[in-house]
Amino acid sequence: MIMGIAYSQLQLRFHILFAFVLVFLYYVFPVVSYDVSFLGPFVGFNYLSEPIVSANTSYQLYKQYRNGSWTLISLPLPSFNDFCFTTIPDDNKSYLPIFDRLNSSITVHELFSNTSYELNSHNHSSTSSHLHSIFCDDYSPFLYGLVNASNLSTTITELYRWNLTDPFSAAEYVYSFNGNVSSVLPTASDEIAVYGNFTRSTPFIPTDQIQIAKVGFRSSTLLSESSTSTSVMDLSCYSDNSLFIWDVSYPNSVSLNSWALYQIEFYSIRIFTDDIVSFSATSFHLTNSYDKPVPLTYKPADNSSFISCSFNCSLDSSKQYHDFYFPEGWTDYEVNVHLYNDAPGADLVAVKGIQFFQKNAVSYFDNSFNQDACQFPGYNSLSKHTGIWKPSTQNASMPYWISSPSLENATATFIPNITYSSNVSLDLMVPGCHYDDTCSYRNDAVVKVHYAENASPSQKVISQRYSYNKYIRVYSGFVQGSSSSFRPYVEILPFNNSSLVAHSLRCEENIWDETSKGLVFLSFSHPNNSMRPSNIFTTDDISSEFVNAVQNCSLGICIGGDFNSKYGRNLIYINSSKVPKSFPGWGMDGAVTDILDYGGVMYISGLFQSLSDQSQVLNYVAQFNNGIWEPLGFGTNGAVRRIRTSILYELGQPVTYISFQGNFNTVYNKDNTTLTVDGYALWNPSSQSWLGNTDLNPYFSGTLQSIATKNDSTIRLGKLNALADYSTNSIMYFSTPKAATSFVPDYLRYIPSDLHLQSVTNFFQNTSMVILATINQSTQDNTISKIYMLNKTGVSFPKQILESNESISKVTAIADELYILFGDYKDPYLENGHYRVFNATANTLVNTTYLTKLRGKIDTILPSYTQCSFTLFGGNISTLDNSCQGLCHLNSVQKTWQQVQYNYSRGIVHSMEYMNDEHTKLLVGGDFSFEDGRKEYLMIYDTETQTLFPFSKDLSILGPVYYTARYPTSASFNTSSFLLYGYSTRPNVPYFISLEGSEIEDISNGLSLNQSKIKSLGVFDVNAFPDVPMNGSVAVVSGLLTLENQNRVSAAYLFNNTWFPLLTAVDGNGDVQCIDDVVVQFSTLPTIRTVHPPRPDKSVKSTRHVVIISLCLSMVVMFSIMLIATMFEMVFCFLHPHPLAVGDYANYIQFEES
Repeated sequence: MIMGIAYSQLQLRFHILFAFVLVFLYYVFPVVSYDVSFLGPFVGFNYLSEPIVSANTSYQLYKQYRNGSWTLISLPLPSFNDFCFTTIPDDNKSYLPIFDRLNSSITVHELFSNTSYELNSHNHSSTSSHLHSIFCDDYSPFLYGLVNASNLSTTITELYRWNLTDPFSAAEYVYSFNGNVSSVLPTASDEIAVYGNFTRSTPFIPTDQIQIAKVGFRSSTLLSESSTSTSVMDLSCYSDNSLFIWDVSYPNSVSLNSWALYQIEFYSIRIFTDDIVSFSATSFHLTNSYDKPVPLTYKPADNSSFISCSFNCSLDSSKQYHDFYFPEGWTDYEVNVHLYNDAPGADLVAVKGIQFFQKNAVSYFDNSFNQDACQFPGYNSLSKHTGIWKPSTQNASMPYWISSPSLENATATFIPNITYSSNVSLDLMVPGCHYDDTCSYRNDAVVKVHYAENASPSQKVISQRYSYNKYIRVYSGFVQGSSSSFRPYVEILPFNNSSLVAHSLRCEENIWDETSKGLVFLSFSHPNNSMRPSNIFTTDDISSEFVNAVQNCSLGICIGGDFNSKYGRNLIYINSSKVPKSFPGWGMDGAVTDILDYGGVMYISGLFQSLSDQSQVLNYVAQFNNGIWEPLGFGTNGAVRRIRTSILYELGQPVTYISFQGNFNTVYNKDNTTLTVDGYALWNPSSQSWLGNTDLNPYFSGTLQSIATKNDSTIRLGKLNALADYSTNSIMYFSTPKAATSFVPDYLRYIPSDLHLQSVTNFFQNTSMVILATINQSTQDNTISKIYMLNKTGVSFPKQILESNESISKVTAIADELYILFGDYKDPYLENGHYRVFNATANTLVNTTYLTKLRGKIDTILPSYTQCSFTLFGGNISTLDNSCQGLCHLNSVQKTWQQVQYNYSRGIVHSMEYMNDEHTKLLVGGDFSFEDGRKEYLMIYDTETQTLFPFSKDLSILGPVYYTARYPTSASFNTSSFLLYGYSTRPNVPYFISLEGSEIEDISNGLSLNQSKIKSLGVFDVNAFPDVPMNGSVAVVSGLLTLENQNRVSAAYLFNNTWFPLLTAVDGNGDVQCIDDVVVQFSTLPTIRTVHPPRPDKSVKSTRHVVIISLCLSMVVMFSIMLIATMFEMVFCFLHPHPLAVGDYANYIQFEES
């Protein structure tokens, strides 16, 4: 027994000896590790970069790489209905067509190759002017577009499509519908669903005939008196007797503007010349509506290859006419013709006529009252008039005619060229009245449609008092084709002898198929690589206005909406035989808003709460798998509108989630856990559970859906406020050894998620004890603050030592006492009892009578880190006996205020910074007024003589100093500069400078100071911040900072006198948040605001070095004594028994473990 005790004691001695060896090595060869805390309320952050933050909530594209990093694809997106996505499985390409409504163009972007091309510009498509929406195909490389059949909205909608794999693809006509189309949704590789408020549809076969284009002419140059023609409007009506002559003595050319009623796909221009007159035009060129030259081609006299010309296109007067051809697909509203006579001294230029020819005028004929009929058989409609008319050119893009009221009624007649009997719709264009201010006296007009021989005309009274140009439907029905005895026509007569306005008539042929309530499925055939709808399938008891989603699913075609069908309520499917079928449960008891099929499982969302037969509760979302309905957890607490897939990289592997978006804020898992969300949540199909945004490695505020994945990256569409690389529970706290893998140490994960970190401080010198102050951020009415103490190297669970229903802003540790600031740190008045002192040894709040002797507002507390003998308080403060003002000196042992020597009349201290390592000198920043009117903003405090005096009388500081930091300027730390932040007095603007001796240098580069809110400034060992590209020390500023590029960040570091992003934190709404403080802790030195790394200089230059060297010598002596004593005891223990004793360190060890 005695021997066992002896061995136990011997073992204890060896342990103590080994511990002393470790301590000796620790002090002789210190290894510094750092913990860094960024304090503030936030849930996501980026380190050394700025999160992707959107100033608005528009949609944007994001790319995430396999390593987890994100980039913003700088491709501005219009409204949600003006772009779409399609991925071609065969070539693994992802296309993004964007419809530009302003310019009526479609630009296609290939996302992974960063290429783009213009598919449908306003100059190169006959459909673009009326295009109003686009839809992508998920099964084939086609883009569908809906086109109104006029310049303005009508009841006719045409469906076109383009092949996205062909940059030169032309619009291919598909179908027409007698109403508005809501959506086009491909359901298979050869099938699309179309739904809207139409009841009939018709295919249309275009013609390839070349037709004369109906254009009007105008010119600012008047015709010469010698001209045989009196109006340029007759230019396209060529005849042997016509001759148009202009005086071109100044300028030397004539410019004609030719305009059309709608966009024309120009094929060619024909210019008629005269071989008799010497002043016939010798050359010309064309410009488009943007005054850019139009490239033309023509065949030379020898009929050889085509020749190109854009300027000085030659005209030979010996030929009757010359044909010049436009580029393929050239489309525009107008073309300008510039004519020249290059003969020497020529002052006249003449032509006999100018005609434009168009291609594929497929849908209707326009007949303008602005020009005479040129009698081209088979191509032209006619118009004629009676009465007195005058032209109105107030609307430059659409000139029209106005009749004058008279006893003899004026009339206008349009005679469309309808060559065979057909079902026709006729629309009359009524020009807007605000162009010529005739709205007040325009009246109604009577329209008579003579549609058949020996039949009474259809008559309709229409208003002419429209503010803007508008097509008015005047007739729809049977129209007899033209014959030798009859030709259909439309007659306009004044109502009550009023004025008339006349412009044009539109004629459309209708060959309709009856459809059912606006929901059709078009199947395509593929003869000769030309797609035409081969058959139509319709549902017979579902109205399209109540259809919300059509989706190809494992059962066939699934249709969801707000309807009551004989096959089910709000949800049915159509099998491969085109037979409607019912789901188990007879559908849903509320509307279905969206359907998604992923991995053979169908997900639905909506306003339902259970199956229609009430057999199962679902709560707004459900999945259909293997013929069985299943809830997603326990659903949501509100309606869900959209379902998409979202792929996120986790640990380098893509993980697919199902995203739900709607009007809900809570989702429920089957384990009875709930997640608070903001209208967006992710469902994990693998774990069958809900996830919140902060449950993922990246943090994002808003919505994300996947578009395409290729190789090591995936592209997503998001409507985000912010996107950050990391998410956290309102804590950003990392240790440098862990920074590469994790920014949040394990022991902080045990702090409840409804608390956020307010303050961090080391407790006791040279220990791993840490004090954490937290506050409940979930409610403003019931504040709960808690203080935890923990041992970072010991037990992981923090120990709560204090709880309060007041808000705690900051904790300062001085020896074994905690100075706790309650309430708003911006306004801590001692009279209100906002400061408390907690003694950790006694484990209780202690008497603070000495604090009651202090009056005013405390801004800062600075302890003495060498001996903990005093503590300095700064602010707008003073003691009752006026022993101090602005800066007060507390004897920490006796708890008494010391007399401070100062000669200013009023002083306010904002910041304090030790100027040397011995802590004998203090740099004091603030606002100090003297009796002689002098102002000082920077003072020095001598802690030994307790005297305050100006830093330098000749120093030109612009205004009160609010933050100071000491920055070493050499590796040996012999010299230092000081960083100062404050506000100048005139004007009241902030400044940021460095001060070295009496030299001042501006260091605000990179920051927009006027837009920034500074909360802390410090200088730290750069090793505390991983990957910062510096050596030695680094200055860090925190708050809510605005960079010069107007991006906001939460903390920045100074490099080459320029500030760069260090940390950007965002809250749950995606707003960049303010970082109140940056706290750096490390194990070998006490935590102070200015951290200095170990010095390479081995010479003794301060009392601190003497202490360290003395400690090392003492440890060597102690080691020797312990070694000799241990060897002696090893012999002695075998000869004499030794009683068991308790170690001297038992109490401290017990406290450390607790």
